[in-house]
Amino acid sequence: MPDRFYHLAFDAGSVEELHAKRAELIAKGVKVTPIVDDDWILSIYFKHPDGLLLEYAAQTRAPADPQVSAGRRITATLRRPSRVTDFRDS
Repeated sequence: MPDRFYHLAFDAGSVEELHAKRAELIAKGVKVTPIVDDDWILSIYFKHPDGLLLEYAAQTRAPADPQVSAGRRITATLRRPSRVTDFRDS
């Protein structure tokens, strides 16, 4: 199973708070993905020191169909290099 299926997600509260959380994590030396835009939600991913994948997310709008949106999000990751496990500092 890809890492993305085994992770813990937290609500960042807002898009502004998501950007602030990402900057805070980078300042602490944590490798964080760029912000991933999945149409109705923005997310950042990083790993806990024990290896668990963690996510902070901010919903930007209600998905038209949560099942379709979630499926598209997962399918896109499985078909090409993963934006979720691309840990960069910027």
